[in-house]
Amino acid sequence: MNVKTSRDGVFFDNDASYRYYLHGPLARVEIGDERVQGIDYIYTLQGWIKGVNSNSLIVSTDPGKDGNTFGINKNFARDAFGYSLNYFGGDYQAIDPNKSLSANNFIASTEDFTNLAVDAPSLYNGNISSMVTTITDPAENNVLPQFTMYKYDQLNRLKNMKAFADFDFDKNTWKPDGYDGRYQNDFTYDANGNIEAQLRKDESGNTINDLTYNRYNNAQGLIQNRLYGVFRVLMSNERLVKFGIRTKYTELETKPVSKQSSSQVFGFLIGMNDVLQKIHLPMTLTTREHFTTHRTT
Repeated sequence: MNVKTSRDGVFFDNDASYRYYLHGPLARVEIGDERVQGIDYIYTLQGWIKGVNSNSLIVSTDPGKDGNTFGINKNFARDAFGYSLNYFGGDYQAIDPNKSLSANNFIASTEDFTNLAVDAPSLYNGNISSMVTTITDPAENNVLPQFTMYKYDQLNRLKNMKAFADFDFDKNTWKPDGYDGRYQNDFTYDANGNIEAQLRKDESGNTINDLTYNRYNNAQGLIQNRLYGVFRVLMSNERLVKFGIRTKYTELETKPVSKQSSSQVFGFLIGMNDVLQKIHLPMTLTTREHFTTHRTT
């Protein structure tokens, strides 16, 4: 199926072409009259999307062989992005055995990850146990693959995420040279499924957010399932530079409210030693916590 547009009703540009598998799912999209990109889609036997293009973006691993020196798609530009989803071990097997070889497989090998079964255990309910996303840096034209693992609890709530970026392009394999905290995310939940705490790290494994989610509790436990505030512990190279309460009219409003009111607003003040000091501000429901931070050198 082709999608064509025209400015004058005489000359038409072929903006996109869609190709489908015999049993119905989308197999390939060809973008642009100049064949800017060819996007290939692969599925599991269950019909779940397995991947788009390839993990390495190398022509030999591309299902459509875009930009190859020969073949029907040799005039297409090489792939600029790709991804794959992993559900459980052995969730996909190519019909052509040659395409299952590591050097030709659109999915990079993870056989060197000895702890994969622990960090990304197989899931048979459709949840994603791990994912590979690959983009091309537009400035340097470098290919940037990332392998992300997920862990869930018994209620299918996300508990942990970690990412790896050490990739061997020559062998089309991932190199598990030790985890450095890259994009780590940890979650804890209460009995109602509310998030109680979240830890987030950046690309280099540095903590960027240590968050606590607060709800109204007493000695007997949770009273209201309503979120009152999110508290963030500042890192040692940050300091609080502004704190205030702002209404929608940018005016301070200081009507006192009872301790049991749902309109209580909480703020926080952090010292350079990362110790959280909680401040109770008895403001009305129209008030909002407002603060900004900046990093010190």
